[in-house]
Amino acid sequence: IADFQALLSPAAEPFLEQMAQRARLETGKHFGNTVYLFTPLYIANYCENYCVYCGFNCYNHIQRMKLTMDQIRHEMEVIARSGMEEILLLTGESRKYSDIAYIGEACKLARQYFRMVGLEIYPVNTDEYRKVQEAEAAFQEDEFAQAKVAEFNALQQEVQTLMQTPDPDQALIAQKANDLRSMQASLTEMPSIQAMNEAQTEFSKLLTQVNQVLRFIITGQVDEGGCGGSCESCGGSCSSCGDAHKE
Repeated sequence: IADFQALLSPAAEPFLEQMAQRARLETGKHFGNTVYLFTPLYIANYCENYCVYCGFNCYNHIQRMKLTMDQIRHEMEVIARSGMEEILLLTGESRKYSDIAYIGEACKLARQYFRMVGLEIYPVNTDEYRKVQEAEAAFQEDEFAQAKVAEFNALQQEVQTLMQTPDPDQALIAQKANDLRSMQASLTEMPSIQAMNEAQTEFSKLLTQVNQVLRFIITGQVDEGGCGGSCESCGGSCSSCGDAHKE
């Protein structure tokens, strides 16, 4: 790490051309004279960051969306038919809306259509990432919990299908929605799911702290109470964000 820091320091400026030539040589050794083409696919644009250069900035009033697995599959099928063999999956930096499980399922889908799958998501801390992964692994080993989650997802998809029919049965939809709420309540009581949710919450707290520091550096303002853009506690009406997250 110290060597890398030295290469990025002002002291390395006289050696830029030398480093560029060395980098070109190493690149040629590994990849030859090739041009790498890939197609980016944004599967969600929810974000908790304030990056001033980015359209996904959580303070921007834009339409937010998280693709379902069926929508992701459709996009991948269209891209694959074009002849592209590499894809890059991207999300905004929001663990609440784009958690590890969601991204993992998207990657599994992508492997069915593409030779190479790239991933560009939120930054991760090693310890927190390990905690999330361990909790995720414990959940994967809990066959009963997985079966219940699969049952919940199937019912959720059924409700979405009912809502998209030309003349939806409102009474049936209401009944299914109540069933969904009951299933969700029972899921959150399962130990493996509780552990995974707690790990993800702790990781989100870490991201919020980082965002607060970045906001202070950019604007000189300190967020009282800290708003990470997820609106879990304020419903998007807090004074610090000016209703920016209601979309």
